[in-house]
Amino acid sequence: MIKDALGNFGNSISAIQNVGGPTLIGDYIDLEAHLDSWGASRTPDIGEAGDLWVNVKVTTTLVGASSTAVFALYHHTAAGVASGAALVTSADVGESAAGTTVLRHKIPAGTCNRYLGICLTVGTQNQTAGAIDAWIGDTGETPK
Repeated sequence: MIKDALGNFGNSISAIQNVGGPTLIGDYIDLEAHLDSWGASRTPDIGEAGDLWVNVKVTTTLVGASSTAVFALYHHTAAGVASGAALVTSADVGESAAGTTVLRHKIPAGTCNRYLGICLTVGTQNQTAGAIDAWIGDTGETPK
């Protein structure tokens, strides 16, 4: 597996969160606006040159006695990613064991705003332990 540092939201990111959300966990990715060959302002978009996938893998067991936990890839036009919108969302991952891939989804091409981040929404009870790795990878990359 190859992880590009520019597509990495973080390694062993704490997933300890209180009820509520969405809350940005780890770093966000800034796709940076630039000018095209004709001088028009553009924001580069993920997936236009080929399929890319968002991956979230549990590195330390998620604990929050019977809590609900949902991870999502959010995007926004500003760095306050958690106030944006979800592009892809996991199922309820509850108390997932270390080594479990809780989100692996193709990022829809042509839909991303400038900033991307992994957000966690927790319901019913606070998460008391847990950590994840989160990154963007290509189609041949399978989390192990």
